[in-house]
Amino acid sequence: MEPIIEKKLDELLKLTEENNKMLLKMRKAQKWATVMRMVYWFIIIGLAAGSFYFIKPYFNNILNVYTGGIEGLDKMRDFGKKIPSDFSNLKSLLGTEGN
Repeated sequence: MEPIIEKKLDELLKLTEENNKMLLKMRKAQKWATVMRMVYWFIIIGLAAGSFYFIKPYFNNILNVYTGGIEGLDKMRDFGKKIPSDFSNLKSLLGTEGN
């Protein structure tokens, strides 16, 4: 084989080996990036679920106060229906009849 062609083939072999090493490093970095992205999202989702777990009792207390308030308003409305529309008995008790 001619020396020029042999030299060029050796250079091509070196470049090919170097290119192969770089491609393998890039692929390895890509795999690690994928793993780290999955870990990132597991942490984000885990923190969201965990915070909901710890906040849930406080949320339930607030919800109970709200529903209790609505029940109290309903009881007051029912009590208002039981009061007679004419206040003659109340006026006689207060002594304001005829004033």
